[in-house]
Amino acid sequence: MAFGKQRIKEFFSPALEFKWLVVQSIIISSTIAFVEIYTVNILKDITDLVAQNKYDELIRLSYMLIGILTVFYIFTWFTRRFEAIFYRDPRKIIYKRVIEKFIRLDNNITETTWTWKFISILQNWITTWSDMFQYIFRSGIESFVKILVWFYFIYLILPNYFLYFLFLFFIILLVIYIWNCWAIKWRILRREAKSKQIHQLVKIIMSKFEILQNWKSSKEIWILQKLTDEEKEMDLKVYDWLWLMFIIPRVFIDFLKILVIFIVWIWVIKKIFSIWDFVALSWILILLERAINSLTDFYKNFTKNFIDIEKLFDVLEEIPTIKWYDIWEDFECKKWEIELRNLSFSYWNEKVFEDFNLKIRWWVKVALVWISWSGKTTLAKLISWYLYPDWWSVEVDWQNLEKINLKSYYKHIWYLTQDPWVLDASIMDNLTYGLNRDISEDEVRKVLALAECDFVENFEQGLKTEIWERWIRLSWWQKQRIAIAKLFLKNPEIIILDEPTSALDSFSEDKITKAFQKLFEHRTVIIIAHRLQTVKEADDIIVLEDSRIIERWNHETLIQKKWIYSKMLDMQWWKFIG
Repeated sequence: MAFGKQRIKEFFSPALEFKWLVVQSIIISSTIAFVEIYTVNILKDITDLVAQNKYDELIRLSYMLIGILTVFYIFTWFTRRFEAIFYRDPRKIIYKRVIEKFIRLDNNITETTWTWKFISILQNWITTWSDMFQYIFRSGIESFVKILVWFYFIYLILPNYFLYFLFLFFIILLVIYIWNCWAIKWRILRREAKSKQIHQLVKIIMSKFEILQNWKSSKEIWILQKLTDEEKEMDLKVYDWLWLMFIIPRVFIDFLKILVIFIVWIWVIKKIFSIWDFVALSWILILLERAINSLTDFYKNFTKNFIDIEKLFDVLEEIPTIKWYDIWEDFECKKWEIELRNLSFSYWNEKVFEDFNLKIRWWVKVALVWISWSGKTTLAKLISWYLYPDWWSVEVDWQNLEKINLKSYYKHIWYLTQDPWVLDASIMDNLTYGLNRDISEDEVRKVLALAECDFVENFEQGLKTEIWERWIRLSWWQKQRIAIAKLFLKNPEIIILDEPTSALDSFSEDKITKAFQKLFEHRTVIIIAHRLQTVKEADDIIVLEDSRIIERWNHETLIQKKWIYSKMLDMQWWKFIG
């Protein structure tokens, strides 16, 4: 198995947090294996007693067998309940480890990675990882213990030939190992083929309307089928090697069966072996075959799944973590200014900002408007420090964010994105998620009124209404209003709004803009908008083009200048009345 020691150690590390469950699982697996073997031994003793006409002992032994089997059936009921626990508890620990690390991954890199890729890696491979623990400590241990005990029985029955059997068994294990290592490279290629299929499926789902408009369904299906054929080719390569891997143990067991039939049977005739020893040995070989096949299957599945889990390890190791999330000094809210000095930033090696400078005064409402694409959302993410610059600094209150504890900084800032996301939970949970204080229902209802969220009262369950996929699916404008209500509850010192009213009609926009006026008092507010009616009350309006500042004044002054801002406003007005 071509896996590094560090990866194996990392894979088993969660087991240290549920050691007692592991011990219980090993005990259960060993008990099941021993009971199965002990049952064979009792059956052998019963046949001996029948031959010797010892009926009293036969009845006693028969009752013992019935008692052992009864206890065993009750025991298996408890083990099934235990398996339900063992199936879930490791997953809780793995979720905690992986999600905590994922949340802290460098946003500059995760921002450029497809969402489907993270969904595939986190959901599929975390589940595989936790499932494998149960598989290892139940099926794997049980098969291993059975093989050990059955070889012990072979040693008792055929002591002179035991070492030969053991040597042959280890040779077979070595061959299986080598065969499986050769199959691993094809499994890795198969995994990549599967990932491409997921990518293509997500592309089709996300582009449904465009595909429908352009009649591209045949082409997209052809690509998907081609990727499936690639996976099939990898499957055929893998199965060629796996056939050899499974046939070798079968040859070993068949060899032992032939040995029993043609040699041990002669010993029975010559009175060297009893018929009952012969029957017991035959049973042991049958059960040994099952155990070896089970162990081989376990080894195959372990290596197959471990390749998938390695992808998770690769992602978590290759992407660095946010260095300053919970280290450095706490942010102090002094209420001075925000400054970006000589800032440079790139996406996919393409410059978005280069030597960019911007100073924003405290307690001022600043609006960012743009001509075409100008990096306005990227700028908002840089100020909120969701992204960090390639070069130089972002300073808030004369504090370089690169040397500030971000957890403390995020307590004072709120970034409302242009496409607000809602939790698959109740409206109340969505509103209070992320708050570090208790709030009353009356306070919630007040902010809902301010945010024009009257639609909440129309739901039968009100604030308890479950939203998103399970029950009520909110429209874009409803999600935006819920997000605005969350902003009122958060009540931060720095507010960044990215198209805050883009999904609202003019009347609702006017009402929410008035509600914003009270919230914006004594705060630094940065508004990103293309609807210029939204920003006319701003103290400072900055017009961007190609990530450069080309105009900067208040609304009245920019109108008088008759430059770009004024022309943009006229175009929107004529479009509105037209």
